Amino acid sequence: MDKTNKGEVGNFIEKEWFGLKNNSRPEPDFIEAGIELKVSPVNNNKKKSIKENMKVCSINYFKLLDETWNESHAKQKIRKVLMIYYLWDKTKENWGAQEILDFDLWILKPNEKKIRDEWLYTKNKVVNGLAHKLTASDSKILCANTSGTSKLVEQPVQIFEKFAPIRSFYFKRRFICDHWQIVRMRESIQESLGLKSITNYEQSLLDTINKNKEKTLGEIANN
Repeated sequence: MDKTNKGEVGNFIEKEWFGLKNNSRPEPDFIEAGIELKVSPVNNNKKKSIKENMKVCSINYFKLLDETWNESHAKQKIRKVLMIYYLWDKTKENWGAQEILDFDLWILKPNEKKIRDEWLYTKNKVVNGLAHKLTASDSKILCANTSGTSKLVEQPVQIFEKFAPIRSFYFKRRFICDHWQIVRMRESIQESLGLKSITNYEQSLLDTINKNKEKTLGEIANN
């Protein structure tokens, strides 16, 4: 395991807690329950603010042209999201010292209209040959952000430019920050989501995480 790679925190949790292999499949991580697993670093400061945008999925410009919102790759990934928050501290050389702070089962439905509209905005830009003009500032929740590389790929509609930067859909940091504050103040997951019930499968996932809350990754690995 490359302990200098921030993505390895998520990989560790996927593998050691849930037995999941790192993958790029379009389905959610927990197919049976339709739940995607996401890990979010929290700054080690007074506000305990979210450090960065949260990647949802990569964007394939050609496939995006033929997608509808209901069948889209993005929606399949965010119907339900199990968010795990850990304390990120760049001063700590020991990777295993990162502490699990909290967790939350986030659901799309209350936010779906706004997120769908932003997804459609991105799609329409691609349809109109403007994939090269996409920016993260176009959206407030679900943005089309560059994905860790300056590589260019062909865009399907080449009216203005042949190529566009590789991008992925991300939840914006501000949106995750706002939700993180709700998580910190909640009395229960069920209450914070306004759910009448949580399925046995969902509860088992939450119980798995709860037993490791406030532990470091090193402590978890040694259990």
